Amino acid sequence: MTLTLAQIAKHFVHLHVHSYYSFFGSTLSPAEIVEWARSGQVVPPPPPPPEPVGDVLSLERHASALSSDSPGKEAPSGDIVPAIALTDTNAMTGLVEFYELARAAGVKPLLGLELTQPYPHERELLRERGAAVMRLPSERDEEEEIAGPAGGSTSPLLCPGDFSLRLVLLARDFKGYSRMCELATQRMLDPDFDLLPVAESLGPHVVAMSDSPQLLTRMAAEQRAGALRYGILVPLASRRQRNRAVYDTARQLGLPLVVTCDVRSAHAADLPLLRLLTAMQQLETLERLRNRPLPFPADGTLLSGDAVSAFFGITRGHELASELAQAMANTRVIAEACNCELPLGEWKFPRLTTTEEASAAELRQRAFEGLVHRYGPSPPAEARERLERELAIIQQLRFTDYFLMVHRIVEEAQRRGIRTLGRGSAANSIVTYVLGISHVCPIRNRLYFERFLNPERSAPPDIDLDFPWDRRDEILRWCFEFFGADHVALISTIQTLRMRQAVREVAKALGLPESEIERFNRLKGVGYVLEERDAKGQVVRTNLSEGEPWRRILATAQRLTGFPRHLSVHCGGIVLAPCRLTDYIALTRSAKGFVITQMDMNGVEALGLVKMDLLGNRSLAVLDDALDAAVANPRAALLMAAGTHATPIRSTSSPEEGRASPHTAERHARESERLAREAARMKLAGTRRGTSVALAGLMREFEKGEELPLPAPLPSSRFVLRKEIERLEFVSRDPATRALIHDGRTIGCFYIESPGMRALFERLRCEQFDEVVAASSIIRPGVAESGMMEAYIARHRLAKSHGKRSETARDAGGPHLPSNASSRVHALLLELLPETHGVMVYQEDVLRVAHEVAGMSYAQADLLRRAMSGKSRSAEAMARVREAFLEGAMRRHGLERSEAEELWRQVESFAGYSFCKGHSAAFAVLSYQVAYLKAHFPAEFFAAVLSNGGGFYGAGAYLEEARRWGLRTLPPSVNESAFGFTGCTRWVRGYRASGWVRVGLGAIQRLGPAGAERIVQERARAGAFTSLRDFLRRVRPQPEQVRALARAGALDCLGGARNAAESFPPLRRLALRRALLIELEELLSRSFGLEELDLGGGTEPLGMPAPSEPHAAAPTPREALWQLCQWEWETLGFMVSGHPVDFVEVPRGAIAARDIRRYAGERVQMVGWAIAAKVLTARNSGKPMQMLTLEDRTDTFEAVLFPPVYARLAPRTVSCGPYRVVGKVDMRLGSPTLEVHDLELLPWSLPRAQRGE
Repeated sequence: MTLTLAQIAKHFVHLHVHSYYSFFGSTLSPAEIVEWARSGQVVPPPPPPPEPVGDVLSLERHASALSSDSPGKEAPSGDIVPAIALTDTNAMTGLVEFYELARAAGVKPLLGLELTQPYPHERELLRERGAAVMRLPSERDEEEEIAGPAGGSTSPLLCPGDFSLRLVLLARDFKGYSRMCELATQRMLDPDFDLLPVAESLGPHVVAMSDSPQLLTRMAAEQRAGALRYGILVPLASRRQRNRAVYDTARQLGLPLVVTCDVRSAHAADLPLLRLLTAMQQLETLERLRNRPLPFPADGTLLSGDAVSAFFGITRGHELASELAQAMANTRVIAEACNCELPLGEWKFPRLTTTEEASAAELRQRAFEGLVHRYGPSPPAEARERLERELAIIQQLRFTDYFLMVHRIVEEAQRRGIRTLGRGSAANSIVTYVLGISHVCPIRNRLYFERFLNPERSAPPDIDLDFPWDRRDEILRWCFEFFGADHVALISTIQTLRMRQAVREVAKALGLPESEIERFNRLKGVGYVLEERDAKGQVVRTNLSEGEPWRRILATAQRLTGFPRHLSVHCGGIVLAPCRLTDYIALTRSAKGFVITQMDMNGVEALGLVKMDLLGNRSLAVLDDALDAAVANPRAALLMAAGTHATPIRSTSSPEEGRASPHTAERHARESERLAREAARMKLAGTRRGTSVALAGLMREFEKGEELPLPAPLPSSRFVLRKEIERLEFVSRDPATRALIHDGRTIGCFYIESPGMRALFERLRCEQFDEVVAASSIIRPGVAESGMMEAYIARHRLAKSHGKRSETARDAGGPHLPSNASSRVHALLLELLPETHGVMVYQEDVLRVAHEVAGMSYAQADLLRRAMSGKSRSAEAMARVREAFLEGAMRRHGLERSEAEELWRQVESFAGYSFCKGHSAAFAVLSYQVAYLKAHFPAEFFAAVLSNGGGFYGAGAYLEEARRWGLRTLPPSVNESAFGFTGCTRWVRGYRASGWVRVGLGAIQRLGPAGAERIVQERARAGAFTSLRDFLRRVRPQPEQVRALARAGALDCLGGARNAAESFPPLRRLALRRALLIELEELLSRSFGLEELDLGGGTEPLGMPAPSEPHAAAPTPREALWQLCQWEWETLGFMVSGHPVDFVEVPRGAIAARDIRRYAGERVQMVGWAIAAKVLTARNSGKPMQMLTLEDRTDTFEAVLFPPVYARLAPRTVSCGPYRVVGKVDMRLGSPTLEVHDLELLPWSLPRAQRGE
């Protein structure tokens, strides 16, 4: 059928459109592209402030701009299906998102790809990235930066290639889509990729277009064989010469033509923004980019068909009017030829057996073997029945291969001795429990399988596995080997520009210096308010965001917030496929060279590929390392032999710890009496406790301090501790562990160490495992903000005071419920949820209430929970469910409608933010295990925490906590330190211990991991270093490395004092290090030609002034300590010899943190160093407030800045202090909190020589 020009214009389809997934190559999102195809308009963002200043961009974008060179198209008539293509540059990242949006909007999605020829320098980048990666990614690789050391981009996706040599491909069907995945993968992984030969063998399943005469020549052969190949004409003034060359080449080769607009923005008003994005992509400033042509035609916009026709002069009777009109009409021809449908929602599991029936039989066999292992040779009937039911549902849903796959991974980890932890709702399944995937009994903990999986669920459940962070690579590498490298890939995550990053990128593009940008960004949390003192000492506050250029930079950054920045490695996700991955997804390299999927987890799952999270957990490594150190401590054997109630035993395993202070006569008498009682008790107990009077005698002799030969721990004793710590019953019933959690002394303990959790433990006084699980759930933001947390705490404390649970919670009643709650609703909830005192704490509670009250099945109840959480919400469906719930509650329990509505209101308000009990229980097991080690082996525990990068706090906070326990903190030593921190506990009494923690060589920042390993290996090979000269000769470190070692104290043992140097006073230690530095510089000067003597403190940490010159007057002890701490902060990032509060003048009358409870309700002043800070939104006012955790040398304390105070003091809280804090001690909630009235930074208290006196 011949079309008129008007019809051709109306039928025009955009076949070459870029989204912001071209990574700084477009201003359009997939949603905006689809919206334009549907309606002809793109909704403009809110305009930035009006007037541009200087060279700062004006980024107004209005729909009225369409009336000029980008007129809006008419809404499509009913007989025309609107269509549009997405063709991002070398990337298929946004195709699934685009496909789903288009289908939902009634737009035909044309799935495409733009391939470019890589430049020589980009080939080198790909080659370097591919060759550099000889390992799998670690946690540090998950936060990748796009700027390389030389200032150029290190992300292959930000190197778009040569746009003068490019192909535009569209998938005709799914085979064409798979072909594009294959080609996109080759383009991003193969440094020798060449587009010219590729153009000759694209295949019939893709439509290929190009505006390169070279590529058109290569494409002609396939065109003659029936494939769809076209030459591109672009309706832009800057492309007239290229259009003529394409026209001539296509006519010569007999290729048809098609018009595409190379769209990168919606309107001409967005072109300045596109230029800014190009500057950000190329890491250039706008000024330097001003006179350069952009690498692509930047003025391609979403033109209407009429605008395209007008550009080519078709209506004015151009000599090539008919050919140009046909080129426009070909857009609709191509759109109709492309009918690619993605197989979304069709799950594809790797199969480990031959058939589905064989998989079911295999899973059943392994499950029942595990049942016997978990419950003994005669498992309880309830466990057998539940296992049968779960297996039937898993088989019904055809997920058996998925469970076998997860089990195979866990099995391999166990074979390698790698600890695993199944998290999330997987803990709600007895199948995962008996397979060893999770370690929480769902029967004992009353966990509902339906929260994990139910017959009405179509998607496979998420089973996330945690491994020790330092051994996760082994499992990842095995997955690649076992399942096949073509079938496994790391999943990417799309790093988007957040406000702080967007500000940095825009400001850099405008040429602002990095220091100024960093200074401005640091003030984001305090509203960009800078507080300084003028010449008169008066405080002056300036809001930098109100002045230029920052006002316009913020407006521009706001426009860019949410734009994709680059792809990086997901924290633990891998994708497994039964076929080649490139049949479904394209692969690329991250900035650090790891092969990752081009789509993130959402696209991967939508395509039906199995995603698994194999996550690195630092606390699992802490558990392993602390346990290894504990079983090597002779104390462990005695602890296991005597039971955990045994008297602590002193170890002589550490030479430097052999010099204990002598006991007093009074203490000897007390200890002798206690040991006599213990000996009599153990004699009565006999062999039932595996102890004897001989053990009591050994304990007595050890307490006398005599150097007795202590036999090495027997292997059986070590095995006992390793075995016992895996049993929840053992660690959760241990008195010392329970006391530790009860009192909130859990700094360093996984999942329960945050300031909020420690304060909550003080309020709850948890004694049971279930109480800890509940505590870790109610502290979640949603529960806490809803008031449910306060209700739970009030009822829990009342129940504790009465010694009962249900009746006293019933008495708590109304005051702790919303004011309109009825007593009947409360009584009903208390009956259903006695464990949590009638308060809904978990997602499982929603299921139980819906099941018991409304008569829903657990499967229906889980669908209700999912709907309320927004995962499948629809107003109509929610209305039906609500009515069914109300009718069931009234019918089954005789509630009035108002009471049923109140119950529904509570369920509805809670379900969206409730927490999975199985997840909390799984993590609580690990919390108890590490808490046990802290209670009995604190030195080994703190060393393990520090070696594994800490947790909620920094290294300095953990060292200070170790000191508060009474442990000595020792500097690194080339003759004593391992790579990581080490420690040994001699005895423990309550929260006091004797022992030591030594800093590892790996903590020395300028030494580097390789340097630290080299020292440890050389010492193991040839023994201890005997002198500085011997060390330099054998290790051959770089000058900066050895200087860092000297300043950190790691060479003290080479200064003639050996281990005794650690007990020297500051003056003598400083003299020793200075002498070593002088000797070092002399040796380096002779060996390396260095002549300058450098004994200064290097950088000035903490804003502290530099210490006195080395050749000045002899330092005071305080000055010497200052110098030592400066060097330690510079080389380690924390202090070993002191603490920041040692160097401020404590105001008269300030109280110590350990005494804060004695001042309840009083106004006090305190001094502290901030170790944690969190900005929150006040529930009542919606305004920001801040929680601060501070410490002095005695303890930590919590301070809260409520909104009015925070608004006044926020600019002062951007550093760690040290602070003088004034406020009122609030003990109303059961734990002390300082309600801040005033806060100020304290100046460093300088020694006299440093003040110039």
